[in-house]
Amino acid sequence: MAYADGFITFATPEVLLPGNAVIAAKDANDVILWSWHIWVPATEIVNNTYSLYSLPMMDRNLGALVAATATAEAPVESYGFLYQWGRKDPFPGPAAVSGSAFAKTSGPAPSQLSGDGATEACKITLEQSIQNPLLMGRMNNKGWITPANNELWLDESKTIYDPCPPGYRVPARDAEQPLHGSDYTAVTGWTESKDFHIFGMGDPVAVFPFAGYLDDYDPASGVAKNGLRALYWTAHKSDDETAYGMNVRETTSGGNAHKLGSAGKSRGASVRCVVVNEDAIVPPTPTEGGGEVVSSAIDLSAQGTANSYIVTAAGNYTFKTVKGNSKESVGTVASAEILWETENTETAPEAGSIIASVSYEEGYVTFSTPETLKAGNALIAVKDAEGTILWSWHIWIPKTAIEANTYGFASRPIMDRNLGALIAGESTGAVTAPAQGLLYQWGRKDPFTGTGVAGQRDNYAKVAGEALSFVASLTADEAVANPTQFSKAWDTVVPDTAWGADAAKAVNDPCPAGYRVPAVSEMGDLFAGSGTKAKAMAGWNYDESNFRIQVGEPATVFPHMGFINNDGSYSRATRHMLWGAAPGTGAYIYEGPGVSGSGNKARGGSVRCIAE
Repeated sequence: MAYADGFITFATPEVLLPGNAVIAAKDANDVILWSWHIWVPATEIVNNTYSLYSLPMMDRNLGALVAATATAEAPVESYGFLYQWGRKDPFPGPAAVSGSAFAKTSGPAPSQLSGDGATEACKITLEQSIQNPLLMGRMNNKGWITPANNELWLDESKTIYDPCPPGYRVPARDAEQPLHGSDYTAVTGWTESKDFHIFGMGDPVAVFPFAGYLDDYDPASGVAKNGLRALYWTAHKSDDETAYGMNVRETTSGGNAHKLGSAGKSRGASVRCVVVNEDAIVPPTPTEGGGEVVSSAIDLSAQGTANSYIVTAAGNYTFKTVKGNSKESVGTVASAEILWETENTETAPEAGSIIASVSYEEGYVTFSTPETLKAGNALIAVKDAEGTILWSWHIWIPKTAIEANTYGFASRPIMDRNLGALIAGESTGAVTAPAQGLLYQWGRKDPFTGTGVAGQRDNYAKVAGEALSFVASLTADEAVANPTQFSKAWDTVVPDTAWGADAAKAVNDPCPAGYRVPAVSEMGDLFAGSGTKAKAMAGWNYDESNFRIQVGEPATVFPHMGFINNDGSYSRATRHMLWGAAPGTGAYIYEGPGVSGSGNKARGGSVRCIAE
């Protein structure tokens, strides 16, 4: 970093990491003259009015790396920074979704003047706040600054102390808008979740994390009410000591405030910036397709955790080490490793050609692809200190974009390909191996490879590593610890709720976030267990010689890739076992054609994920 001729110049590392930084300029006496917040989000910032405010607002808090959603626990990366009213410089948010500790930084921690917070003694001047960006002024339920200054943030216009980026500002108070109303629970789209630590409202729903706040009694002690309450500032002062903000408390924890209200200006609260002119700078998405390198470490679990994650661009990625779509930790992790990689063909890839590296740190697995992205599948596992696998995740890198459609028979959109397929099944000519996908024993979260050549049995797709071996039996716990072992007696031990049956998505569900194994009732006559009904479906075409079934309007292709029998042998490649969420259900399609609605749960069959 350098200064010359009125400009600061700084450079990022070659591998860009999402995060935040504060840069300061100093005089010859080492006194800070001014400071600036540098914000490197992990995902694209989206603006929308959400039918809540007259101006578009960001989809996340100022300083947040990702946006929170209404369908998953808000990650701490969505909480953002905290600001005393009228100040331009941020204070760190919480380190975790609960607890009062500040997020760790490479610099000094926030501090405050010692003394009686009930008096003016702990307030600071405007000059002190500029020279000491992490020094908190305070007074119980009052302001932080002496003498009082009500023009640091204004309703009328953006000020020099406004912390938002160019083209954005702290929102002005507007009592006519739902965002600043007296009862948020009456606003269209209102929702709140103690489990997800969020509240939301609007159309579409704008989601706000319960990010806590810095208490005006003792702000430097940490983040108060993290995960339970939130305060979002407006630019509107109430008086010399207080200002207005969105004040929301989680209901089941005793909260009853869901409205705009006043709070002491020394309280550190969240900011949700709004657009003020057409010059608003929206950072481009870091995940553009076409194999373009994404150098940021993208949190794949930010929008929901799962047992499989889809990657569409080269770069660096991370995800939480929790079990499937639950919040339960996998345990004490000592290491992470790549178990296997495959291109779904008869040619084994070089080790590291699909996933180049993997590591574990502080509850997250981080992995990198090669600079040139290669389509394929991989399985990543974490182990304890004794080398026992605690959990494993499927990384799916399709060659073409995944689409979803009901195809005229499903009650919800289903993917255009089997789970693990690199392309959608070809509708002309013979189906090829990359369109076939991976195979799953019913109720297991981890995949096995299918055939490496369409139409051939016992010719498994080649891997770097070990993807498949056969054992007589495994318990449910042993299956987790041995994800590459195929249990011939799996049907005798697997719980009937392993894939959630017809209820919600289960922890063992192998589908990516936003998708799950389909219930029987959601797949129309394809899962009716009747060849007569299946053959009467629109678009039905059983093409044995080209290894496919086409069905639907528009038609989708289900490749004939066979399945692994419960005795370990491989069935004919003119058959198909497509699983449903209820035990052993789905569609077993065979020569004739015939269609059965069930199969032995120990078989290794295909999965076609359906939207949640």
